[in-house]
Amino acid sequence: MAIIVLFGGEKLYNKILLNAYLANNLGDDLFIRIICEQFKNILFFIIESKPYTNAFETIPNIKICSQKDALEIKFDLQIMIGGSLFMQPRDIHNIHAKYESVTNTRIFLDIPFIIIGANFGPYTAKKHFELYKSWFSTLHDICFRDNQSYDLFKDLPNVRWAPDVIFNYKLQNYIQQHARAVSISCIYNNQRIGLHNYSQKKYFQKLANVSIYYIENGYDIKLASFCTQQGDLLAAYEILKYIPTEYHRRIEILEYNGFNINVFLSSFLNSEYIIGTRFHSVILGWLANIPVFPIIYNIKTYNVLKSYGFEGNYTNIEDIDKCTLNFINQNKINAYCLNCANLVEKANAQFDFLNKIY
Repeated sequence: MAIIVLFGGEKLYNKILLNAYLANNLGDDLFIRIICEQFKNILFFIIESKPYTNAFETIPNIKICSQKDALEIKFDLQIMIGGSLFMQPRDIHNIHAKYESVTNTRIFLDIPFIIIGANFGPYTAKKHFELYKSWFSTLHDICFRDNQSYDLFKDLPNVRWAPDVIFNYKLQNYIQQHARAVSISCIYNNQRIGLHNYSQKKYFQKLANVSIYYIENGYDIKLASFCTQQGDLLAAYEILKYIPTEYHRRIEILEYNGFNINVFLSSFLNSEYIIGTRFHSVILGWLANIPVFPIIYNIKTYNVLKSYGFEGNYTNIEDIDKCTLNFINQNKINAYCLNCANLVEKANAQFDFLNKIY
């Protein structure tokens, strides 16, 4: 049982150190907001990483602290929360260095350490797998978000899986009569594992052609940046270059900046169709009951489509230039939406370790 500490003279809080990916990435920021909303009686500490931690200063049960101050605090638990935490580095000679940077985030060995919401890989080197399996065996609880990651480590008694953390997000405030618009989540892919030999020009040109097709059929277009730091906003403007200037008035560029989550989601989800490259653009579309055409740039998306029973059209990013407009539009024509009620119900299991304690 966690130690109960008095905070602020009024409320009882448990102190937990939260490690997350801090780069104003919409999906990862939602992870943090969801866990704080789910456990309002817990005081979560995040080690300062300006300017990204500024986005959480208004959340009442988050405290931003320095690395030095964190070492002086008596925590009850440490949590690593995030999705693609365990990807193999592009240069296999950096496997050990990347492994050490991840495992060194466990700065307290005398309190439980758990992992929430992750997937494993992609990876090709056996050493990458073996290093993490050895480390995972020393932790208290690990909940993956896809069957494939779970299957790799299911012989470890502390490993589980549940649907993605985002399925715990309450979207009621965003559900509305959808505008005659198509939202497109785009990425800048030249720095991504497995895509460095891929010509992103084909990707930009195809999404430009898709945008033109929908504009000519009476739709507005929303090019959405889920993470400016990773190049999404740059990708949106690159796509815009391939679209005739006279169509630009029908295009809106949406940028998530860490502080505008409600405004961003209200606009992004106010569409009849989502073409989603970002993993969480797909899940948010499902939650909002909007047909989605997924573009797979990473095996994690394919694994999730397979784990969650998605039966609609999709494409690998390498093959997008081969997709016909009719193929891309088919999920919209069929009004195919993944029924995620069961996934929503099961997603709270990501927090089973916390639910049992608190």
